[in-house]
This record gives sequence, C-alpha cells and structure tokens, in this order.
Amino acid sequence: MKQYNVVTFFILVALGIMFFLPFLDAVHLFDWDEINFAEAAREMLLTGNYSSVTINYEPFWEKPPLFIWMQLLSMKLFGVNEFAARLPTVLSAIATLNLIYFIGVKHFRSSVAQWWVLAYLGSIIPHFYFKTGLIDPTFNLFIFWAIYQLGLAYSHHQNQINNRRNLLYAALLIGVAVLIKGPVALLIFLLMLIGLSIANRKVFFTFSSFLLSALIATVIISIWFLPETIKNGPWFIQRFITYQFELFSQNVAGHQQPFYYHPLVLFFGCFPASVFAIRAMTMSVDIHREKPFFTTFHILFWVVLILFSIVKTKIVHYSSLCWLPLCFMAAYWIEQALDKGFRLKKIHGFLLLLSALPLLLIQLAIPFVLSPKGLEMLTANIKDDFTNAIINTPSMIAQWKLIVIFTSGVILLFILAQTLANLKRVNRLFVFGTINLFIVAALLVPIIDCKLQQPLFQFYNQVSQKDAYVETMHFKSYAHYYYAKVKPLESNDELAILNKNYLNGRQIQDLGIDSFKRLREVQQGFYHDGPRDKPIYLIYKSNYKPLPTAEEGFFRLGNFGAYVVFLRPKHTEK
Repeated sequence: MKQYNVVTFFILVALGIMFFLPFLDAVHLFDWDEINFAEAAREMLLTGNYSSVTINYEPFWEKPPLFIWMQLLSMKLFGVNEFAARLPTVLSAIATLNLIYFIGVKHFRSSVAQWWVLAYLGSIIPHFYFKTGLIDPTFNLFIFWAIYQLGLAYSHHQNQINNRRNLLYAALLIGVAVLIKGPVALLIFLLMLIGLSIANRKVFFTFSSFLLSALIATVIISIWFLPETIKNGPWFIQRFITYQFELFSQNVAGHQQPFYYHPLVLFFGCFPASVFAIRAMTMSVDIHREKPFFTTFHILFWVVLILFSIVKTKIVHYSSLCWLPLCFMAAYWIEQALDKGFRLKKIHGFLLLLSALPLLLIQLAIPFVLSPKGLEMLTANIKDDFTNAIINTPSMIAQWKLIVIFTSGVILLFILAQTLANLKRVNRLFVFGTINLFIVAALLVPIIDCKLQQPLFQFYNQVSQKDAYVETMHFKSYAHYYYAKVKPLESNDELAILNKNYLNGRQIQDLGIDSFKRLREVQQGFYHDGPRDKPIYLIYKSNYKPLPTAEEGFFRLGNFGAYVVFLRPKHTEK
C-alpha cells in the first residue's frame, strides 16, 4: 500500500470487515450507553417520530439525533438487534482507517500511514470501541476530519484562497459533529483555533473567514435544532446546554474520577501505542510539509486530554479523541526509529511492559480465576453481595476458550519480549496485538456479558410480548426498555392517568429537577401501593434491602444473575 488508491481503499475495507464485523451480535448491548442510543432508535422506529429523541417515550435531551438516525436506518434494514445497533460504528471504523491512511500518505509517507493503521487496529480500547454501539467512534471520525481540515488551513496560512476553503470544510464537519454528540465539538474546535494561532505566533485566518465558517457551522447545526425549537419551544436547548454544563462542572451519575484518570486510561488502554507516543512527544520535525500536521495532531492530543481532565464527569471514552493523534505519534516515532536506528531506552521498555500488564494479567489469570476454586476464592475475599452474585452467576464456559485466551496471552508476552530486545520486531507486536484483541473480544467478552447481564436480559425477552409494567428499582438502567420491548402507554392505562394527573396540563419537559424527581417517586409508589391494570415486574439488585414480600402482594420469580425479579399480578387476576 504505497499510495492511497482504489486498491488501498478495498484493503482497508477488508481489514475493517475482518476485525470488526464478525461476532457483532455475539453479546448483548451493554448498559448504559450502548443501550440508551439503541433504545432511542427503537422508539423512533416504533412511533414514527424521527425528529425527537426519547427514552421510555419521554424527551431525552442528552444527545442530538444524527447517530441515532444512523442506527434507525440500520434497524430498518436489519431489524432491531445488536448487529444493527453496532453496524454504524463498524462503518465509522472503516472510514476512520481510510482517513488516517490517506492523511499519512499525503502529508508524511506510506510507512507512517501503515504504522498509523496498525497502531489504531492493535491498541486496546480503540480496537474494542469499534465493536460497540457507542457514539464516540463516529463523533471522533467527523471531528478529527474537521481538525485535519483545520491543519490544512494552518499549513495554507499564506494562501488565502486555500486557507478559507479548508476552514469552510472544517466548519461543515464540525456542524455534523455537533449533530452527533453536541457542543463539545465546537469547544474543541475553538481551542484548536487558539492553539494553532499560538503555534503560528499570530492568527492564521482572516476575520471574514472565521465569520463565514461560523455561519456554515450554524446552518448545519440548525438543520435539526431550529425545527425542533420551533416545534417544541426552547426547552430542549435549555436542558441540553444545562446538561452539558453539568457534565463539565459536576459529578454526573457517579462518574467522578481524579485529575489523572484520563492519562492512566490512555497509558494502559492504548497499549502498545501509548509508550511509543510518549517517545514522539519530544521530537522536533523539520520537514516543511510534515510540520504543520505534526503540530496540529500534537496540539489536539493535549487540548483533549487537558479539557477532559478538567471536566468533573470522567468516563473512559470521554478522552477517546486522543486515540487518533496518540496512535499517529506512535506511528511517526516507530517509522523514524526504524529508519534512523533509534533505540528503545530501558525506561521506555519498562513502561511498555508496565502498560501491557493489565491485559496480560487478565489473559494469563483467566483459566484460574474462572475455575471453581478461583471463583470460590474470589467470593471468599469479596464482601459485596452484588459483586459475589455476579461472580457466581452460572455460565457455560468452554474450557477450550479459556485455553485459547491464555495461549494468546502467552504469545503476546513472548512477542513483547522480542520487541524489547529488538525494536525491528515491533511490527509483530502490533499485528499479533490486533489478532489477540480479536480473540479476546470473541471469547472473553461473551463470558463477561454472561456474568453481568445475560440472565436478566433473557428474562426481559420472555416478558417482551406481555402487556405489563416492567421497571428497575433503585438503580439506573435502560436495558428493560430495549430488551422487554416496552411500548408507549395508552391513554387509559392507569400509569398514564397517574402521569397526566401529576402533570396537570404541563409537559414533562416543563418540570424542574425537583418536580421530576417527585414524579419518579410517585411512579414508584404506584407500583407498590396495590394491584394495577397490568402485571408489574419489578427488578432489584440482589443486595438491596428490604426486598418486596408476599404480604405486600409480590411473588418472587427468582434470581436472574445478580438481580431479583418480583411480580405483582394485575387486580383482575387471582
């Protein structure tokens, strides 16, 4: 692949299909984020209301709809299932591999492009996230594409025509990124404008170009935001902006972590690329055509890392935009090292081994941990009842799968040792690293799914055809909406009448935070106060106290993994 052409395109498409499409539906969607996007698409498909994002048929203001529309189209083609929910991300993976190869060939060398693709395929969390139904890989594709256009504008700062054209392309792509995930795309873009201007020692664009770019981004964003505001009023914009501010300034949904959380995630999660990227951070680039883009990607890495280290709410994929420039820097250093005879210093060899430890420990310990004796020891040393219930959830684990996972880990360790001894063998590390991650995703992730959620989700499937109320109690989940195929309430349903009386002519989006919480308390009381017009299925974590009793009218249907399900028959049943 010495240049980017049709052959290269199809080779990269084949790589994407080979590593990301198989076993796409082998595990259930994971709660929360995978399921809530898929649920929003399912509800659009069921109601025909494509303009508004809802969860449980109530307004959902956390995300714009573009990615959900992609999932909706996929579900129209392939049905409501895991494959359809994750397929848009696989397509984004294929597009991302082509984009980074194209950039590598055009502005650097084919060897840099090849290492960049290998580094992205073979690093842990970038690889795994391309197999999910999450927004972030698609968001990262468009915003990175926009930042690349910004890098072109930066490199063309002395050519006003090309500079303006690239800025306009960047603005268009940022508008699309906002429709995928929200205004964080605008914030990153503005910070990159500032960062590149500082690197250039002066503003590299004209004021008129900036205004025109802002206009284009606004037009793209308004394609959905404006009709939605006209239709439903400004409440969505207000709630949406408030939620984004809360993510930045508060610990939302228990996701507060220390300032150094994301550096650790990148160091261990992007093995083996992370340590090579560290080596590249102190490099100087003198080649004129390469320097603007090396600078752009370097600044992007630090902008995203610092921004999301400041943000109070921290989740693994919040810093996922760092993965692309990180893998680029790793690729650049490796290419230079092999070409100029750089060596891997002892401290960096130690760091490379350290970054591999979590993955290696998991793979090498897995046969013992999942053996009867290993599970018994875990249970004896863990005091949390809910965690123990997860550990002791029965699962059909074929011994050959554990042996393959273990053997793959041993081979990875052997190849890592070879790389530490001779950097020229680093290609083996990334190639086998990619294969190893494919094996882990195919064999280990289904075991995790089985332990964490499969029994409960199978129960949801069993009741999905029943006209019943299904609700989780005292823990947040979206799974019951999706897997129990919850339908919209009819106007004569008792719960619908209760909601209507509580709202008293208001819309649910008009409720303040306290009123909304009070509505949830009223609804929980509805399930407990007596028999209703439909059967009621309530799901509790197994360690919750006190659980409902027969005296209260509940029948315990049993434990489903780490959860307990109770049934209250409807009032006409004996």
